[in-house]
Amino acid sequence: MNKRKDIVPNNLKEYRNKSGYKQKEVATILGFATEDRICLWEKGKNIPNLINLLKLSSLYRATPMQLYSDLMVQVDDEVEDRITKITINT
Repeated sequence: MNKRKDIVPNNLKEYRNKSGYKQKEVATILGFATEDRICLWEKGKNIPNLINLLKLSSLYRATPMQLYSDLMVQVDDEVEDRITKITINT
């Protein structure tokens, strides 16, 4: 799937904008001193841990799958490929 240096596709900025928040406000709500993490997440250079993803989901009133829909498609494809390989080999 994605290597560490790859960009992780997401809809975080779109949902933040729809919710009317600035990055700094999201950072404050999540308990961060600066918006650096929010910026990195939105650019796809890093991803939030599970707790922070759930907090973002709650804040934006969106499911994690909506926030990372393209990534979910990639994950689904990868899982299906592996299931197919297992099925063929058994």
